[in-house]
Amino acid sequence: MASESFIQTNIDYRKKDNRKEAFIRWFAWSLRYKDCDPALWMMKYMFDRYEFNIEQRLWVCWLYGTTYYAPTSWVIWNEFPDFELVGEKRLEEWNNINYKRLRYQTDTKYNKGHLPKQFSSYYEWVHTNNPEGTQRAKFEKIMRSTNDPFKALWGEVSGSLYKFGRYSTWFYMQALKQCADIQTEPPDLVLRDDKGSKSHRTGLLYALGLEELAGQKL
Repeated sequence: MASESFIQTNIDYRKKDNRKEAFIRWFAWSLRYKDCDPALWMMKYMFDRYEFNIEQRLWVCWLYGTTYYAPTSWVIWNEFPDFELVGEKRLEEWNNINYKRLRYQTDTKYNKGHLPKQFSSYYEWVHTNNPEGTQRAKFEKIMRSTNDPFKALWGEVSGSLYKFGRYSTWFYMQALKQCADIQTEPPDLVLRDDKGSKSHRTGLLYALGLEELAGQKL
């Protein structure tokens, strides 16, 4: 790995004046070697490698949204590969039997055990005002109905899907964009939202040498 183009060994990147440059170089390295959100790179590869259709892609993206863990999403998909054929009773029985074996990321640990109820809310949302009944048709309808697809989809997901808060909604929509070609682009990083996650705000402020603003309204 040729790290020379990303890191200059004669620079102390810990110093405040060099942090911004360090962040830019690190981010460039992460993008080049697919170290930034590697689960999404892997999912996209698997979708393409096994020629998933759009319904399969959207289904796995939702599973990733509720678990935030690609291996668990894949395990659930292998057991329930067709969104339309998922039996809620069987899903509940399977979830109870495998509860201790299913892994969730720390950020979604409170979703664990709620998969059946989350699926019910997703299934109901997909079929609401959607005569065709497919996931694709649901997303297409939302995309066509507004000049601000990101805001519209954000409101739909966070307002309708059980236990999808700000963080779950964000990385679910990221998966939709990067792995299922749902064209939504966030207008900003929601840095002024001081009621939600603060880690991305604090990290960016530190990278810019503005850590004294951490914890304050921007």
